[in-house]
Amino acid sequence: MFSWIITGFIVLVAKSIRVREWPWRDFLLGRVTCRSAREIANVTGLDAQEVLVYLLSSEARIPLRSRGPYNSIFTFVGDGEGFSIDVQPTVATMVSSGILIVKVMSDNDPVLICLDLRPEAGHRTIDSQRHNLQKQVPHQQNQEIWCLACASPPRDDREAELSFRMRRLRWKKVLGVYDEDCRLVR
Repeated sequence: MFSWIITGFIVLVAKSIRVREWPWRDFLLGRVTCRSAREIANVTGLDAQEVLVYLLSSEARIPLRSRGPYNSIFTFVGDGEGFSIDVQPTVATMVSSGILIVKVMSDNDPVLICLDLRPEAGHRTIDSQRHNLQKQVPHQQNQEIWCLACASPPRDDREAELSFRMRRLRWKKVLGVYDEDCRLVR
């Protein structure tokens, strides 16, 4: 009997020291509440990129408020609150989830844009839903759209990342699909 009391005391102290916000009900039932993509990857043993593929591809079914340094490709962005996207996605992760990166020729230079090809998206440029534009991807040249774009894509094989920002853009022609799968996306 005495050993059970000592064990209970050790568990109580360990829980209070090691885990700040874990409700007792979840603790006793063995449930873990994760607040970031990296935590899910650590708890499940999955690769962090696989977790991002799942979160991106199921975003319409599971509306998740996101935050963090790499949440620009998510539709529902919280203001400092929500699930933390703390893993930097790769181009391969985005393509696997249904977000295609296309290289287009703008007025001056080549630009990379994100096309959302997930079934629930209706083939729009990413983030048009967040800004209430509800606009389909244009098929006519020189039609201005609001989209997630990388205005200065890396020109060589350096370890540069793709930095996407929201901007108004018009393009003249599609140059092709961006296929550097290992490139990191911000």
